[in-house]
Amino acid sequence: MFALLTGPDNAFMSEDGAQRARLEKEDAPMATKATKLLAELKGNVDAWYDGRIDYTAFTARQRASWDAIRAAGPAVEERVLRALRDNLPSPRPVTHAGRA
Repeated sequence: MFALLTGPDNAFMSEDGAQRARLEKEDAPMATKATKLLAELKGNVDAWYDGRIDYTAFTARQRASWDAIRAAGPAVEERVLRALRDNLPSPRPVTHAGRA
């Protein structure tokens, strides 16, 4: 059974909710920046696979993208790294079939 919060407990929850909203608002620019940088990384890879750029251009673009990610600060870098980790393909089991 749950009780409705009243008095000081209710005020604490309201304060906590206001703080969460403020943090989310402050976090929005970092999320937007991370999303743009992720799109840039993906665009570099797509251009490489589509043959629109050679390896030298791909390497230069990726270096510039990662330099921008690091320059954006640790919070943005962590968001980018987390997003990349979350989108890794699932591991395939190794069967070693046909090996002596």
